[in-house]
Amino acid sequence: MLNSDIQIIDVSICENTDVNSIFSDVHLIPLETNRNSLVGLNIRKAEIYNGRIYLFNQMSSHSNILCFDLNGSFQFKIDRIGQ
Repeated sequence: MLNSDIQIIDVSICENTDVNSIFSDVHLIPLETNRNSLVGLNIRKAEIYNGRIYLFNQMSSHSNILCFDLNGSFQFKIDRIGQ
């Protein structure tokens, strides 16, 4: 279904085009939104690894990592530095 290789395309230089002309397969995964999984001002990086979606999320006051399954259900977040 999903490949761990994520291709990044600079849309600021693209003219009006059909997504199907760029990608052979497109999946839209709506991410669960709740008070623990709010996406901030900027997603610094997105990765799919071992059946999970990880977002490096830039909030206004701090950064965190949000984890979702491939259906978009929120799993957990990492937002504290350990010892």
